[in-house]
Amino acid sequence: MIVALGIVVLQGAGGQVVDVPAAKDDVRRAIGPDQEAIRLTLSSVTETGPLQVVTPRGTGLTEPQRRFVQKFSYEEMAPGGVSLHDIHADFLATGAASLDQQFISIKLEGRRNQKIFIDNIRPVDVLRTAPWAGTLVNVRDQSGGETKQMVIDFDDVDPITRMPGADDLEDDAPPGGPYFQHKTLTLTDGTEDTVIIKAITAQWGVTFRIRIDYRVGGKAEHRIVDNNGRPFALTAMNCTKPSIAKQWVLGRISYEAVWEHQGSMIRSPHPNRHPVNYPECGQD
Repeated sequence: MIVALGIVVLQGAGGQVVDVPAAKDDVRRAIGPDQEAIRLTLSSVTETGPLQVVTPRGTGLTEPQRRFVQKFSYEEMAPGGVSLHDIHADFLATGAASLDQQFISIKLEGRRNQKIFIDNIRPVDVLRTAPWAGTLVNVRDQSGGETKQMVIDFDDVDPITRMPGADDLEDDAPPGGPYFQHKTLTLTDGTEDTVIIKAITAQWGVTFRIRIDYRVGGKAEHRIVDNNGRPFALTAMNCTKPSIAKQWVLGRISYEAVWEHQGSMIRSPHPNRHPVNYPECGQD
């Protein structure tokens, strides 16, 4: 293969202009034909809080999930030796959805000598339903989060990737303009960028995958990212009555079961009409 590359370059020296990075990539593909131009790694799928998930209707907690939720506290975030990270992954693996918003972190590593131009990152296979209403496990965070890069609002008729509306996307600022209207991400060989996408909804239960459109050597290609074989899942809170801030009126949500952190984990005695304060289900 090294000899073949030498012939290409020498022929170029004889009068033709040779695209050396492209020639190197030809050899690279011949050596490893299964090597993709971009190495994708799904780094994390999280919510604002430590654990804010909803199971589909008719799907309760597994026994390990139940034991963890019953014993969880901020002082002991790994009851029984089970970490919060592991139990969160277990919830998502058994089909649970993130509540209200989801942060998807994807690492992109260039694996070509030529530059790779990422023209779009967008949701595909989008399926909207009524908000999920199985078991709600709602442990809110006690602190702020990190800066994010992109936003997808699934309440839009045609959801696209948008610019952040604030420096910290855990703020409630509305999303900005289309991200890729004036931007193109560029990857070079061996470099790694991390894209963090905030997906939000206040109306729906949503499942989706992420499509990454890119060009290398003038050829358009794409990759699909999902949550380890499952679509990403996100749901709005299942509200049945609005909370009204100016009138100090509590709202109501409806689930088959509700677990919330109120100093300790409490299971609601009336999950089908559980009270919530503003801004949950809120009106100004």
